[in-house]
Amino acid sequence: MADLCYETEQLLVLGSKAITRGEMDAALNKFYRRAMELDPKNPKVYLAMGKAMLMIGQFKDARELFQKQFNSIRNRMKLFFSWVSFFRLKKSRTRLNACL
Repeated sequence: MADLCYETEQLLVLGSKAITRGEMDAALNKFYRRAMELDPKNPKVYLAMGKAMLMIGQFKDARELFQKQFNSIRNRMKLFFSWVSFFRLKKSRTRLNACL
């Protein structure tokens, strides 16, 4: 795999860019999964993967990822704000679609 030389933070950025381009499969399976292999305790990886899964409707998988992180007290606030961000985005998209 060509991304073996990347660090976790770089993989998260690459995953985010892939999402921006609409390449959800690459974000999840190429970048975020590799980041998880490199740094399985990094909450940013779980948040990124969970958000990407929510975006493509993989709610059960996303919930499982988020639940794992909710078990860690120090990460609860980060996850809360991730959910808030997602629902704000969803609400904004709903408003935008209503205007179109």
